[in-house]
Amino acid sequence: MDYKVLVVDSEEENCAILAHFLQHEGFHAEYEMKVDKVLKRIINENFKIVLCNLILDKMDGIQVLKKIKEYDAGTEVIMMSGYATITNILRCRKNGAYGFLFKPFGDLSEVKDEITKAIDESSKWEKVLLKRKNFSSIMNK
Repeated sequence: MDYKVLVVDSEEENCAILAHFLQHEGFHAEYEMKVDKVLKRIINENFKIVLCNLILDKMDGIQVLKKIKEYDAGTEVIMMSGYATITNILRCRKNGAYGFLFKPFGDLSEVKDEITKAIDESSKWEKVLLKRKNFSSIMNK
């Protein structure tokens, strides 16, 4: 798949399981446990989908979400947590999260489905922006 997926969690086992599953499903998936490296990797490695845990070691996932969206609003971020509350879900959505997944996952296919929907949504917007850019260049001639 063209879209790179970054899994962000402070528990290596969760990261490894999710990344391995996504790779098996055909995604280019990697993981990062160190919050201070997440944004650098997104900038340098062009991840377009981020699967981020709400509770991390050095900062909460909502702070990570905000930083990602400040850098690139087009990066789709799917939050996940085993300690979800309505307040946290609403805060994630307000700050630009594409979706929210509840841990533990009953079936990993729900993760794949959510990522696939995020990719489809992102692709639609990229096509709209490309058409707009092409239209503008035609009009400026």
